[in-house]
Amino acid sequence: MELRICSRISYSPRSSSVAPQNPSVASNAYPNVGVPSFRTPRFVASYASRSAPSWVAVDRVVRVEKGPKEFFLSLREPPDVSSLSVSPHLVEQDLVDFSSNQFPTAISGSGGFLLFSVARKRDPYSEKEKRPNFFSHERSYDTLALCNPITHQLIELPSSPNLLSSRAAIGFATRAAGPGGSVLDFVVVEYAPVIGSAAASLMIFSSETGKWEDKSANYMLGMHFWNPGGVFEFDGHLVWVDRSCGFIVWDDPFSREKVAQLRFIRLPQGCSRRFDTPNLSDERCAGAGDGCILYMELVESGEFLRLWQWKDYDNGKWDLVHKSSLKDIWFDDICFGRRLPKMTPQLLFNHPFDANVAFFNVGDVIYSVNVVDKKVLGRANPSRLTKDIWTFPFLLPSWPASFSPVLRCVLMSHIDQLHVASVAKDHGNKHFNDKSWNEAVTCYSQSIKHAPTAVAYANRAAAHLKLSEYKQTEADSTEALKLDDKYLKAYARRAIARKELGKLKEAEEDAKLCLKLNPNQSDIASLHAEITSSLEKAALKG
Repeated sequence: MELRICSRISYSPRSSSVAPQNPSVASNAYPNVGVPSFRTPRFVASYASRSAPSWVAVDRVVRVEKGPKEFFLSLREPPDVSSLSVSPHLVEQDLVDFSSNQFPTAISGSGGFLLFSVARKRDPYSEKEKRPNFFSHERSYDTLALCNPITHQLIELPSSPNLLSSRAAIGFATRAAGPGGSVLDFVVVEYAPVIGSAAASLMIFSSETGKWEDKSANYMLGMHFWNPGGVFEFDGHLVWVDRSCGFIVWDDPFSREKVAQLRFIRLPQGCSRRFDTPNLSDERCAGAGDGCILYMELVESGEFLRLWQWKDYDNGKWDLVHKSSLKDIWFDDICFGRRLPKMTPQLLFNHPFDANVAFFNVGDVIYSVNVVDKKVLGRANPSRLTKDIWTFPFLLPSWPASFSPVLRCVLMSHIDQLHVASVAKDHGNKHFNDKSWNEAVTCYSQSIKHAPTAVAYANRAAAHLKLSEYKQTEADSTEALKLDDKYLKAYARRAIARKELGKLKEAEEDAKLCLKLNPNQSDIASLHAEITSSLEKAALKG
């Protein structure tokens, strides 16, 4: 029986110090941050008495379909698969065509919340205008959102300043006020090593700051081509998986250290393979269970399963718990007898609470198996999967978890600021295009007040330049360059302002930097020639 937790939740109204004139802008740009009144006696009693499993196997493909709720998780007892559905209006803006197989994807779960991504259309040439020092041919980019399928809270994270390179390299962790308590804060982290070096970078969104930040980290594998195979949370640590070699672990993803020191746990002896070894995703899986890190693999053409445990996290080593013959399991009388051994099983994941239980996909059927007793515990034929079986375990909280009131206020504050800044900047652009320079300056100033960005400073510099306010143009261009030292337009505007202020040497340097960033600019080349000529004339007079 399918269970849907989609109780009616009330949300507090949102307010802003700037009322946008264009409602469509607000509806598209404003993230949904619900403040649900769900801990009423009626809701708690309903939740506590629900007939639902303590964990589910979630289909990574998120369905986009109309329904009675904006989003809901249809709960099915494992080994059947549960699926997350979202209303089209939540994700439809610039959504990519699903024919490209870029479905909205559930990435990870923590603290009762699911992190999912949505691929949106991207114009690489338009992006080149904004970031002349960076170019990518990618026609899409990922946006991320958090949802609580129990309480119906939804938070859309701001877009990352850099393109997220792999969903399989994105981790998600929460901190709560005790078991079943409110979530105090959370982080979303992408790990990206620099192959052939000892360096890596972490792109981090922290609820504490409300923005994305880059952090330096270490890479321990030199020339090994890191092949991300997912991320899981274990006892407060984030664990990145490469099925060919092992795990990279960040012990404290909430730390404020400037450089993150990560550690590497190599796979058990004899298990390492080349990064391009085929079928590793079908033959191996890793996760947390029974209070330790688990690693399982199919060996000898899928005839045997080996389970390893890393028990003592700080000083541990791999222990081989058991090696089981799958032939005995497939011939168990619960299965389809002799037909199964002819098919190659795909190892999906381990049971989050029982290390002896594993989940397999054989054909279009999912099996839960006690590999020690060699018994099939259950089987399911998921009927609504949109593509190949692609799942992960998601723990359902014993209590309806939520964001703490303090965290909700912080998130609302950060997101309100970003929203107001975005709306004010858009209004400034409209005034600028209408040649209303003073009004544009006012709007850009409002945007900077709420979220000082390089674009807002550079845009205000352009408006000041139109008003022949050269000192203000120079100052705003300098502020923009402090935030983005490769911002070509900021260099160009500062060069013009400094030329008009008589700062010819500084103007010449700015013009040179512009041409270095993009040599094919005839207007900047002309400006540079004009400044050089003025310097030569000044030298002759001197």
